[in-house]
Amino acid sequence: MASWSFPRELGCKDTGLHEIPVEEELEPGLEGYSDSGSEFHDLPAPELPPGVSKAIVAPAPAGSILKRPEEGDEVVVRCSGTWLDRASPFLPRPLLEDEGGLTRFTVGQGQVIRGLEVGILTMRLGETAKFRLSAEFSADPSSLPGSADLAGSRSFPEAGSTSRGQVLDLPGFRLAAAARLPGKAIVLVLEVSFVDWISRCDLFEDGSAIKSLLRRGDDKRKPVLGQVCLVSASLRLLAADDNHNSNSNNSNSNSNNSHNSNNNDNNSSNNNSNNNNTTNSADSGAAGSCWEVEALEHGIASSTLLGPAPVFAPGGERGPGQGLSWRLLDKVLLSMRRGEKAAVDCTEEVLLDGAPANLLSTDPFLSEKGSQHSSSRWLLELELQEFLETSDISFERDASVTMRSLRCRDSWPKCQDAGRCSLNAKSVTDSDGNVHVEDATLHFVLGSGEVCDELEAVAAAMQIGERAEVFCRHSVCEPKLGLEGKGLKFRFQVLGYEPGPWEQAKGDEAKLQALLARKEKGIEVLRAGRHRLAAYHFNRTHELLGYVDDFHGVQGGEDRKAKVAELKKACLLNRALCLLKDDRFKAVLKACDLVLDEEPRNMKALFRRAQAHLGLEDCFNALRDTRAVLQLEPGSSDARRLLAEVTSRQRALDISSKDLFVKMCDGLGKLPHPLDVD
Repeated sequence: MASWSFPRELGCKDTGLHEIPVEEELEPGLEGYSDSGSEFHDLPAPELPPGVSKAIVAPAPAGSILKRPEEGDEVVVRCSGTWLDRASPFLPRPLLEDEGGLTRFTVGQGQVIRGLEVGILTMRLGETAKFRLSAEFSADPSSLPGSADLAGSRSFPEAGSTSRGQVLDLPGFRLAAAARLPGKAIVLVLEVSFVDWISRCDLFEDGSAIKSLLRRGDDKRKPVLGQVCLVSASLRLLAADDNHNSNSNNSNSNSNNSHNSNNNDNNSSNNNSNNNNTTNSADSGAAGSCWEVEALEHGIASSTLLGPAPVFAPGGERGPGQGLSWRLLDKVLLSMRRGEKAAVDCTEEVLLDGAPANLLSTDPFLSEKGSQHSSSRWLLELELQEFLETSDISFERDASVTMRSLRCRDSWPKCQDAGRCSLNAKSVTDSDGNVHVEDATLHFVLGSGEVCDELEAVAAAMQIGERAEVFCRHSVCEPKLGLEGKGLKFRFQVLGYEPGPWEQAKGDEAKLQALLARKEKGIEVLRAGRHRLAAYHFNRTHELLGYVDDFHGVQGGEDRKAKVAELKKACLLNRALCLLKDDRFKAVLKACDLVLDEEPRNMKALFRRAQAHLGLEDCFNALRDTRAVLQLEPGSSDARRLLAEVTSRQRALDISSKDLFVKMCDGLGKLPHPLDVD
């Protein structure tokens, strides 16, 4: 497609226009989200046909979603247009003045001029562009060949209105009369601002379930199979003869159904149940609320649905789908992002496929009505509130401290080592349900040893503003909360956070000094006997040193490079020492191997690796490393003591092995002479 730019006569500055096509880049931080059709993946814009050209006046704002509209989506735009008489090239003539009105239309339904339908498919939300349309693309749909009315009065719903019968004249829509003036070749210049849109998706590609996006999610992640999601849901019955209209009205149903049902007071009946978080009501008119649930825990493609009884009874009978999961709910959730709200217009057959058998039986009226109208359609509204993920956050990764996130977003910053954290304990209960602490807030510096190791691990794993449920399997002793017990369950929220020296450091030299200070703090924690916390300290410092890499072509760069290498080595050796005291021998081997890869004759790394091999009863490798230490420093008393210990241990293992082999041979018995065998 040939690119073009508007002439100066149109009042557009050259610097304010970007020629099309342009090679667009992913927004910062979104490079990893490349799933096809994603809001966070920049798919190529469709090519414009001959007769339609585009110039961007104002690009979409930074952070805007990258996905573009598709056919079937409902969009909201603001338009203004001028037409050009090619007999007088590029002399603009005012056509209709834009009064600032917004117009809503469905893409691909022929409700607007063809050029606008083609152009909107290339735009992003928040973008403003000018389209240069030939007469073929600027004609009013009602004036195309076969239409009886040349001027064609059409009705367009006003944005936000509850009625779909209001007339709104959109500039540039009724151009057919002007475009067919004798001897005139009309070119329309249409400026379009993309204000809003409602994305629609045919979930099963057969029209049985149409999903409409009511509110975009505030996170990038989508759930995966097996993940437990926390959702709010509501279900209502649509009129059997209003199936097609419901597809175009989902955007308004969320806010207007309650008002519409109130207009039918003579035909409405409301049934309120005493079930927790559940509301059941019926309407004998076109639509009515069946049930609403505020907090439903649903495992995608799992055999258990958890939530308020009796709508979702665990282990209850399933519907006619014979499946282990609610097929429709699984399909919708897999297409949603955290924080997203959507409405699904579906058939009763799809709704009940794999659903709990008592889904509609909670209201006999609705159950009977649904069975009488097999063609009835239902509107299921869902909000994906959270992913209920459980993770091991203990320093040793031994599941001694596990966390279940209740409220989190990937964009929220994470608490960092040496930052000051305000951690609120909403509640602390034991296995018997006894409450020990309520609404207590701790203020401490991460990694400083001011609180117990379990709370240090919690703060290091949480994000600012996050709410989580934490279970500690081992004994917890925290004097600041007056706690000492085993098997405690916490509910935490990070209320505030002040960045530490590392996060405030500007430049590599400042970062290096901040990490040197953290290394010294780790040594203090180690001397205080907090081996697990100290090991985490040194490991985190080693990781952050990987970001100090400004060496080449910088004054003092080689000296800084040597300091970084020395500090990395010290952190690994100190971490190995902490892990030895905690009997985590395999982790010691990994830390020492990293040092020996860079410095094969490092005596401390060889000595500590020998200790780790001995702890794993690998006397052969322990003896090899101990002899290597004695070759480097023959007078080392520590190495001689270790050599004696390794030798003694090897003898004990040899004696044990000898007895084992003797017993094995005795168990075989005496074999017959080969000549005695037939």
